[in-house]
Amino acid sequence: MERVTHYNLSARVGEMAAMTDSLKDSHVFRTFWAQAARAEGTQEEEEEEAAGSGPLLDMEDAYATLYHPCLAKFRKLYEDLKAGELTFGEVRAIFSDFVDKYEDLTSDLRVMRALDPSDPGDWIQERVGQIREYHHLDRSARAAKVILEVKEALGLTGDFSLLDFVLRITDAFENSRGEKLGQINRQVVLAIKLLRDLDEARCQCLQELVLAREFVHWVCEAVEGVNELKVFVDLAFIFAGENDMDVDRVACFHDAVQGYSSLLYKLDTSQGFQAFAGHLKELWKALDSDPHLPSKLRDSARNLGWLKTVKESHGSVERSSLTLARAINSRGTYVIQAPAEGQQISPDGVLRLLLPESHKGRQELRSYSLEELKELMNKLMLMSGKKDHNSADVEEFSEVFCNVRAEVRAFLNLYSAGSFLFRAWKVQVHCGQPEPVRMHFPLPLVCFTF
Repeated sequence: MERVTHYNLSARVGEMAAMTDSLKDSHVFRTFWAQAARAEGTQEEEEEEAAGSGPLLDMEDAYATLYHPCLAKFRKLYEDLKAGELTFGEVRAIFSDFVDKYEDLTSDLRVMRALDPSDPGDWIQERVGQIREYHHLDRSARAAKVILEVKEALGLTGDFSLLDFVLRITDAFENSRGEKLGQINRQVVLAIKLLRDLDEARCQCLQELVLAREFVHWVCEAVEGVNELKVFVDLAFIFAGENDMDVDRVACFHDAVQGYSSLLYKLDTSQGFQAFAGHLKELWKALDSDPHLPSKLRDSARNLGWLKTVKESHGSVERSSLTLARAINSRGTYVIQAPAEGQQISPDGVLRLLLPESHKGRQELRSYSLEELKELMNKLMLMSGKKDHNSADVEEFSEVFCNVRAEVRAFLNLYSAGSFLFRAWKVQVHCGQPEPVRMHFPLPLVCFTF
C-alpha cells in the first residue's frame, strides 16, 4: 500500500506535536505557552498578525522559541511540585487562577503526568491540599494576629510558632516568596483550618479578651478558679441586695467569667498553640449558647471598680465560710450516734460532721463538732444579714443543719427515755446524695436507707 505523507515534519516537530496534544488540557501549560509567545513577539510581528499577513513563526522556529522553553519551564514546575520544592512566590504567580477551583487544579496536575508515564500521581492530592491551604492563608491572618495578642494578654509562654509562620507568609509577599510549599505540613494545615473557622464573631470574642486585659489579670488573681467564682458571685449577690442594676452587674460578671473560664482557668501558661486550640472549643460552645458573651465581658471590664469594692467588702473569713458551706452541701456527712458506754449524753457528744478533704494529694476525713458547725452557721447568718439577699448555699446549709439538730433533740429525748432501740442507734445524713439518710439499729442485720 502506498504511504502518503501530508506534512513533511522533522522528528522534533513531531515530538512537539505529540507532547502539546498530550498537554493541551493543561491550563498551566497553555498559560506558559501564551507567556512564551508574548515574550518572543515583536511589534512588527504583532502588526503582521493584525494585518492577517500570515503566521509569524514556522514550525521549526516555534519549536525553538516557544515549545522548548515552555516545556522546560513546565517540566521544572512538575519536578518541583513532586518534590514539594515549589516556592510560595511561584504558587502565587502560577496557581492564582485556581482559587476555590481545586477539582480543576487536580485535573491540571494529573495532565502533568504526561511528562512521566510511570508517575502514579500519588503526590497530587497532597499538593492540591497544600496549595489550597496557602490560598486560605490570607483569610487566616487576622485570626492568627488576634490569637497571638491573646497569648500576650494571658502571659502564655508555650510554642505558638505555627502562627508566626502563618503571619510570616501573609504579612509581606517579599518576605515569604522563598518559602517552600513542602513546609505546609500537617500541623500547619490543622492550624490554618482552625484559623479559617474563626469567623468575625469568634475573632471579636477573642479581641474583647485582649481589650479587657486589666480585668482579666484582676479576675485571675482575685477569683482563683470556677469554685471560687461561685463563692464570689454569691457574696456579690449579697452585696447587691435588691438593687436591680447591681444584681445585673453580678449576673453579667458571672456569665462572662464562666463563658471564658476555659482560657482563664483551664489553660496552663506553659501550653502551646495545640493545647490552646483545644480550649477554644469550649469557648466556642459558650459563645454559641450566649452570643452576647463578648459584650458581657466588655461590660464587666467597665464594672471593674465596683467588683473590686465587692471583693474588698468581704474578707477572707466570709469567703472561707461560704466555701466551707458549699463543700458541706456537696459532700459532707452528718453522723448522729449514741455515746460510748459511760460517756455523758449531750448534743455535742452525739453529733459530728465528716468532710473529705485533700491534703498533699491524700484524701482525709476532717471531723467538725457541733460547736464548730454552730459557729459557721452564725458567720453565714451574719454575712447574709448585711443585705436583703441570701445565698442559695447558705439557705441549703441552714435548712439541713436545722433539721439535723431537730433530729438530735428527738434522739436525745428517746435515749433519755430509756428506749432500748436507741442505745446503739446511728444515723448518717449524706449531703448532696440521692439517698441521703442511712439509719442503723442495734438489732442484727437491721439497716434502713431512705
